[in-house]
Amino acid sequence: MSAYADQILTTMEYLMDDIGKRLDNQEEVLADDIEEMTRLAFKKCAEEYGLTEGTVRDKCTRQMDINTAEFYQLVKDSIGKKDLLYKIIANAKRTDTAESITKELNHNFK
Repeated sequence: MSAYADQILTTMEYLMDDIGKRLDNQEEVLADDIEEMTRLAFKKCAEEYGLTEGTVRDKCTRQMDINTAEFYQLVKDSIGKKDLLYKIIANAKRTDTAESITKELNHNFK
């Protein structure tokens, strides 16, 4: 899988983890929390890959022609759906085959 898609998936995992933990603790995910939760996911991914937060944010937003709020919404909507995953596949085709990306996504999000 390309570094591009891998970093987006890692960011998604961090954000979905944060959402899940809050819901497990019966906490509300408030609109005011969304920006900070998403920024923290970018930061954690950046640390994992030795990148800047801006580099990860760019891959998750500008390179997919969306903004941070839209990225968060797509992640939230992808819980139980595949909207963001298909967007990743479409954008990662330039470095990986759709078949290999689909296989990896299916493995990670079953």
